[in-house]
Amino acid sequence: MQVKSLDTYTKADNWFNERKQVRSKAWSFHERPTAPKGTDQRGRLIRDPMGEYYDIMLYRTTMARLFKPEVIDGKRVERRYYLGYASPLSYQFMSDALWLSPVNQVHVKGEKRVLPIYTRAMPGSDFSAELVYVEDVLSLEMSKHTRHFRRVSTKEDKARRAEVAKRFESYIMLAQMRLPEFEASAVLSARSGAPFGGDSSGKHKHSVALPRIFYGNPDPADTNEFFDMCQMVYTTMASKRGYDQMNFSLGSSWSNSKQLSDPASKLEKPITPDEFRRALLYRINTAMDVDKKSGQEEIPQFVVESGYPHSNVNLWG
Repeated sequence: MQVKSLDTYTKADNWFNERKQVRSKAWSFHERPTAPKGTDQRGRLIRDPMGEYYDIMLYRTTMARLFKPEVIDGKRVERRYYLGYASPLSYQFMSDALWLSPVNQVHVKGEKRVLPIYTRAMPGSDFSAELVYVEDVLSLEMSKHTRHFRRVSTKEDKARRAEVAKRFESYIMLAQMRLPEFEASAVLSARSGAPFGGDSSGKHKHSVALPRIFYGNPDPADTNEFFDMCQMVYTTMASKRGYDQMNFSLGSSWSNSKQLSDPASKLEKPITPDEFRRALLYRINTAMDVDKKSGQEEIPQFVVESGYPHSNVNLWG
């Protein structure tokens, strides 16, 4: 979908006058296609009857409202309002027409700040970001966006994880003592070592054995399954470390080919007992469903880039 760049009121106004009215009942006199050619109806530029602003729409969603610049105290002030929309087409439309992404970076007063365009509008508004530019510079004081929060662990969350760690401590100590055995038995692979790769068994693989161990009534099969899990955890860790090691050969588990990997003993940085313990606890907490963070902490508006948790954001406000 080709669209015209319309990221300012001036560009929108120029395009409205250049594009001319479409002679069709499907188009009103105050509407123009955002497409450079043709009359693609998915994207529309709509002029306010009073000429105070332009709306940029994708289907029926108003993704931007660009207000006519004003002169206040001798300075040029322009308001630009935005709303995100969760679809691949909207991401592309936002990028091409508005020069924006769902999470943007802007430099203000020598700092790199995050400017998010969320899919949830602010209370009492049709938009998720109401931005004010003074002399083409974003004013943090006059602008605002949808409140956002990071998930955090409550005291109760931490207490549950501490109880799980206490119950499994003896098993983890035994697993640490068996590290040489896990190292010798590990068959490393590129599939496990690649980014976003790893063991595909999921959190429910050990959902029967681990609770039995936690409550103190395991049978030998449960104990064996625990140590099978330890082997998988070690193999995944070693595969990822081997993947990052330039001179390390990893086998392929995608086919029946007998491509061999280097043994884990050739890793430049062997897996330490403490690293292994943290990885085991992560897997145990996930399987026991105590890895969740039940609390929330508000992230500042237009937070500095280093303080934005890209994978831990909620719009709970």
